[in-house]
Amino acid sequence: MKIIALFRLIRLPNLVIIALTMILMRYGILQPILISNGLSLELSTALFFLMVLVVVLIAAAGYMINDYYDVDTDTLNKPDKMIVGKIFSADSVYYSYVILNFIALVIAFYVTKQIHFFSIFFIFPMACGVLWFYSTTYKKQFLIGNLIVSFLLAGVPLVPLMYEMPLIITKYRSYILMEGLSLKYLYIWVGAFSVFAFFINLIREIVKDAEDFYGDEVTGCNTVPIFLGEKAAKIIIVALTSLVILLISFIYIFILLFDKYGNVDYISMFYLALFVVLPLIYIIFNTLRFGNKKGFSRSSLIIKIVLVLGVLYAWVLRNKII
Repeated sequence: MKIIALFRLIRLPNLVIIALTMILMRYGILQPILISNGLSLELSTALFFLMVLVVVLIAAAGYMINDYYDVDTDTLNKPDKMIVGKIFSADSVYYSYVILNFIALVIAFYVTKQIHFFSIFFIFPMACGVLWFYSTTYKKQFLIGNLIVSFLLAGVPLVPLMYEMPLIITKYRSYILMEGLSLKYLYIWVGAFSVFAFFINLIREIVKDAEDFYGDEVTGCNTVPIFLGEKAAKIIIVALTSLVILLISFIYIFILLFDKYGNVDYISMFYLALFVVLPLIYIIFNTLRFGNKKGFSRSSLIIKIVLVLGVLYAWVLRNKII
């Protein structure tokens, strides 16, 4: 029972999504684009997976400290799912949070030292600090907490790129200049997945706030549904979801419509339509039709599935690039 509770405390499915995102960015986007330009990945597999571990540990610690400071709200919103103070003591959760962050920062320091680009290291203690302040302060403030979490998740696809590019530029600088290579598609595609992660998570954060309206209001939170009202929150959810659909349509029409042989890219069209756009349309319908806790809970789950399916598109894109 404690193992299951621990998995719930650290949000194991979310950690798997984070790790999967980094792996797909490296092997689904970076590697095929580099190969198509006569280059190769330079960060070793071992160091890369250590970086995945760093991000996962920091995220797990962030979930722990969030629940640590969320006991009063969770008592009202989900008393049957309480972990801190019920299955694990508050002190044990807090000390585990400190230990996980410490281990993560030590590993991050080691990996950064190996690539001789130490300035990147400071991103990680900054992330730890932001997650702390989010849990203690920003989460209760209007929109700020939603934006912070969304920006942090949007940063996950960027980590493999940040650790790979210094090594690529150092080793292949002369070759890139001599051949006139452009690696802009690395930045374009990783950036596109980052923007997708940002908006999808922002939508889910607002949906979760609508789901937890009662407990958040009683405990003095100032979330979007509380500050603007449930009707306005639903309009924002619909507007943001519609924006994501438009962005995906724009990317397909102007970038993905044809494959490298000039044929219509039906694989991308059907994948994005069936696994990303269609569920997002359902989110809009569900938000407008059902404005209760159960409806928002269903939307939250579907949005998480859309995030996973959207990230998995990187593997479809890999085959398109190669």
